[in-house]
Amino acid sequence: MICSIVVSSSLTTPARLVLSFLQFWSQLEMGKEYINFDPVNGYPKGDDLFYECLACHVELPSNPKENLCCKCFNVFYDVDEDKFSVQDVKKIALFRQ
Repeated sequence: MICSIVVSSSLTTPARLVLSFLQFWSQLEMGKEYINFDPVNGYPKGDDLFYECLACHVELPSNPKENLCCKCFNVFYDVDEDKFSVQDVKKIALFRQ
């Protein structure tokens, strides 16, 4: 199987390698399609979009109805402000499922 992967050049080399591996693995096994995004432009939302904390491997919906956070508190969503806060953007991935 040939798999083409496009990874944002704004990420550090280790982060690009991790994202590349996640994209490849998800396409083969998990039915996830990882999507590149730039947090500077905001965090995309959609009913079929999810965020994964790469530190604790918790998956969070991108359009939640209540406050959420991952186990390690790297990713937090505040429903009142309607915004995601991320401590380490190198440890978050966006995917469609």
